This record gives sequence, C-alpha cells and structure tokens, in this order.
Amino acid sequence: MNNLDKAIKIIKSKSYLAFDFDGVIADSFEIKKIAFSKLYMKYGNEIANKVLDFHEHGHGGMSRVKKFQFFHKNFLNIELNDSQVRVLCSEFSKLVMKSVADCPEISGVSQFLKTYYKHKKFIVNSATPQDEMKQIIVDRGLNNLFSGIYGSPITKEENFKKIFFDHNIKPKDLVFFGDLNTDFFAAEIVGCDFIGIGDRIDSELITMKSTNRYAFLDNFENI
Repeated sequence: MNNLDKAIKIIKSKSYLAFDFDGVIADSFEIKKIAFSKLYMKYGNEIANKVLDFHEHGHGGMSRVKKFQFFHKNFLNIELNDSQVRVLCSEFSKLVMKSVADCPEISGVSQFLKTYYKHKKFIVNSATPQDEMKQIIVDRGLNNLFSGIYGSPITKEENFKKIFFDHNIKPKDLVFFGDLNTDFFAAEIVGCDFIGIGDRIDSELITMKSTNRYAFLDNFENI
C-alpha cells in the first residue's frame, strides 16, 4: 500500500484530526527561522548560525521558551531569568505574528479542511504559545473550523493528554499531522497514528517506521 492510500485509510478511520501548525497548515517554518536569526545576529554570525542549525535540525517543535533558555545557556553561557525570557518571547512574537497570519498555506490544506470538516473534528496542537496560536487562527479565518487549539507552554505530549481528556477520546480515535521528527515522536509516545507532511522528517525514520499506522506525504493534495 502506498503512502497516499495509507493516509486516506488512516483518516477515514479517525473521528479527530490533529494538526501541528507551522509547516502543516501554514508555510511558516522559514518565518520562524529568520526571526530566531534576527534576534541572535547581535551576538555575531557564528552564534546566529548555531541557533539556525539547532532550529533546523530536529528541534523545530520545541517551544521558543526552551529554545531561548538553551541558546543563551549553551551558546552565550547566560542563564536567563523569567523576565528576560518574557522579553525575548515578546520580541519574537512581534517579528512573526503578522507574517505567519499572512503567509501562504501548505498546498492543498484548505481544500482538505473543507472536504473533511463535516465528517471530522479538527484540533491544533502546536509549540506556538496558545494565545498567539488562537489569534493567528482567527487572523487566517480558520477559527470556525477547529474544536480546540492547544499550544505552549506545555509540550505537545502533555497537550495530547489534555485533548484526550477534554474531548473524551482515546489515542486510537485521532491522527496527528506533523512536519518534524519531534511531531512523529510525540504521536508515538501518546499512541496515536501519524501522517507526516513535507520533507523535514528524516528519511531513515520514514523507512524504519513504515507501518500502516504512519504515512508520509509532500502536502495535502489528492487526499
């Protein structure tokens, strides 16, 4: 069975479809990457490049709070206090909010949502701060489509536990759409099926986890 057929079979078997946002609904991964680079450029190109490398290689799904703490501690030898973290998060939000709200969608996602809206419940599970995520969903005109929007400061795994409780469902009732290895591992930890979107998930992982519980697609076209 090819990936498209597997994805369609998985989707039809679920009552809930959960989505990461950046790189899954909106083509916003590069926007976040550029924002991190801008914030750390004042420390020099070497530091900014380390920040970009960390963000691009397996850590896109980490919350920005944890990233700022990691960047400062490991690259600058600085322990951030809560106030400093809040300032950085505020600066980051100012850099990305409008751009993320206005950026192109992942190919085919609007038609996909329209196709399944009457038959499935939609949920967002993102590492973006929850209030910010809710506002972006409103700004993109998608707020009427989603039964729940979950974001940081808690992790995607913790969000899933809340989702299962809030909606009185089990992991087998839901499939998670993500674009990163961390999304796949979150789904695997909580026990739900997974559909990977795009090319940022490691090819070795795709091969290793080639079962009927997982599918990997370029975008939402033809689903």
